[in-house]
Amino acid sequence: MLPFLEGKKAEIEAAIGSSLQWNPNPENMDKVVVLLHKTDFSNENRQEEALTWLVEYTLKFKEVF
Repeated sequence: MLPFLEGKKAEIEAAIGSSLQWNPNPENMDKVVVLLHKTDFSNENRQEEALTWLVEYTLKFKEVF
């Protein structure tokens, strides 16, 4: 993880509101931060909830990063 982000990990996770998976990928320039949400898109009742979650957390990531 980039040193700057490493020092901000707790603050970032608090702002996102969830623990994140951090993959510093030291051999490459890209760094990966992941938040997973399991859902069942074949269940129509879950589709709206999943899309709402995706929009909410996409906006949080944009705001935080």
